[in-house]
Amino acid sequence: MKAVLNGLQKAELTLLVVLLLAMLLTSVTQIVLRNFYNEGIIWAESFVRVLVLWTALLGAMIASRQASHIAIDLVFKFASDQARYFISRLVFLATA
Repeated sequence: MKAVLNGLQKAELTLLVVLLLAMLLTSVTQIVLRNFYNEGIIWAESFVRVLVLWTALLGAMIASRQASHIAIDLVFKFASDQARYFISRLVFLATA
């Protein structure tokens, strides 16, 4: 089971890198086409917008898996161990 989870984590990271490279390649191609050839790809801006959304979604998913997402932990610092356990489970449920 652990091997399957590790494979999924590697697939997530690979997909994130592919999305970032596709975004970069599309944007650079669009800039070059517009500046040097006075043309462009009609669907490029929409495509990059969609890639930005999917990249943000994947990045948030990876951050929540690693428990490094944005958190307000003022209450968490002053809570007891039992309350911390409950709060962390509640946060993980809300994140999911």
